[in-house]
Amino acid sequence: MANKHPAIWNAAEQAEGKPGSFLDTTNTMVTTSSFNIDEFYKRVTQWIVTGDQAFTQVENKQFQNMIFYLRPALEDHFVKANGIRNRVFNHASAIRQQTKEYLNDMSGLLAIACDGWTSPNKIAFLAITASWITKGWSLKETLLDFVELKGAHSGENMAHAVTNTVAELGISDKILALVSDNATNNDTLIRHLSSNLQGTFPHSRWNGLEAHIRCLAHIIHLAVMSLLRGVKAVPASTNVRDFNHNDHTLTIEEAELIVSDDNLEALKSDEHELADPLVDLRSGIEKIRKIAQIVRSSPQRMEFFKTIAGRIEEDNERHAKAKGEPYTKRLIKNLILDIVTRWCSTFYMLERALEFSEVS
Repeated sequence: MANKHPAIWNAAEQAEGKPGSFLDTTNTMVTTSSFNIDEFYKRVTQWIVTGDQAFTQVENKQFQNMIFYLRPALEDHFVKANGIRNRVFNHASAIRQQTKEYLNDMSGLLAIACDGWTSPNKIAFLAITASWITKGWSLKETLLDFVELKGAHSGENMAHAVTNTVAELGISDKILALVSDNATNNDTLIRHLSSNLQGTFPHSRWNGLEAHIRCLAHIIHLAVMSLLRGVKAVPASTNVRDFNHNDHTLTIEEAELIVSDDNLEALKSDEHELADPLVDLRSGIEKIRKIAQIVRSSPQRMEFFKTIAGRIEEDNERHAKAKGEPYTKRLIKNLILDIVTRWCSTFYMLERALEFSEVS
């Protein structure tokens, strides 16, 4: 799902019959001898959506120069940003109607899931997805809506958004369960959703007492965070309920990009930290984090650390040769600094620290 246009991403994927799409669509192949302007703009639109590009990218002069070089006839009437925007939303509307028809015609029941997300410019959204089993016992899922949440992010407000979505799609009588994380406002959501569905749609199969399924990934997150806090690997003030659904996708390369947010934080002395009741430097994990904060607080410190580590490796190799022992120099890498709410990054931080251990 694209970061900026998730609903549109899903629509484009489904329209092109990509793996996982539940709608039957025809993917028309265009040969070099049968150029079609509508098919061309369709592919430009798909590139905008799936590549997470701004609509204004089509007005970029260098991009246009490339297109006009390939197709000079387009130079006088190439699509503008608003044209791409209209194509995207018209296409999404058509796919939404197809989705509605498909879900209404299917004979089985649906499980829905919802979760909140806040954009970098502080706009709150609620994503609502559906999953079901086909007659051929194949698991399918799709995005039902991506609703902007206005006002308080209360369970009642979210329940109103979910109720409106299932009512618009005509699937109120097909909802079997709802999956969410363990936030307390989701308990409120369930209560209000039950009231809305049973009051407005008396034939709904929804059972509020049995229908709420709590996200297993979030439960595992809570367990791990409680463990880390128990061994003082994270400050006691850490909100263990903060959960990033992409934590399992965090790569070691991404973890290496995490830097100390504030040089002053890295410059704090151990004496100051020992006086802080929220942090216990007797914890080996916290000591490693402190060192990583200091090293990663500036490019100069990172380079100095790698230089010193390289000299140590050269000394180790020289001593081994003097003793007639084999020695393989280790690749010099930098330390990794974790984010306390993403425990996958804590694993990478400890794993990297072990590489610098003198004990094999």
